[in-house]
Amino acid sequence: MQPISTKQDQSTATQVLAEAYQQASNINWAVDSSSKKLNYFFSSLLKDAIAKDGAYLTSNSRGVLLLYNMKARSRSISSVFRKLHLMIFLIGIKKSTQLMKLEKLKNKLRPKSGLYGMALAILNDEHRWQTALEVKRGFLELSKKKQLPIYAETTNERIVKLYETIGFDTYHKMRHPYTELNVWFMKMESRPEN
Repeated sequence: MQPISTKQDQSTATQVLAEAYQQASNINWAVDSSSKKLNYFFSSLLKDAIAKDGAYLTSNSRGVLLLYNMKARSRSISSVFRKLHLMIFLIGIKKSTQLMKLEKLKNKLRPKSGLYGMALAILNDEHRWQTALEVKRGFLELSKKKQLPIYAETTNERIVKLYETIGFDTYHKMRHPYTELNVWFMKMESRPEN
């Protein structure tokens, strides 16, 4: 996996994220699943992850990983305006308030340091296994390089199984307060450098 650095990489990564999450119930309860809205939503998340040095694209451009240090901050005027635009025009005030409350609940359960996997997207096509293997290697390499545990959350039980095959363990599970989903909190210990 390579860090996302060019405008073309950003555009490709946004499309991969939007397509992979098109039918994802953990996103659709808050964001309308129209292509335009999902593209803007993921473009915003991607820009924040890039600012935190935590956005990666697979070599075949079919997988994206947003994984950054929890202590990294990206505060800029443009990020503030992006978030306001998301809250007011894309998500709406009511859903934005629910998202903030959900994030507050999650933050109480998350450790304060480590790497945080904000999003993982793999296109469901004939290259998905090759892409998944590269993402797995990416997780393992970043864990070794950064010497920090990696944390991720998912509402999809199938993704829990995928994370477990990579080396994650579930450390907490809670009921989603706004939709009929569970949220699994997962952790992968850092791997020592050889």
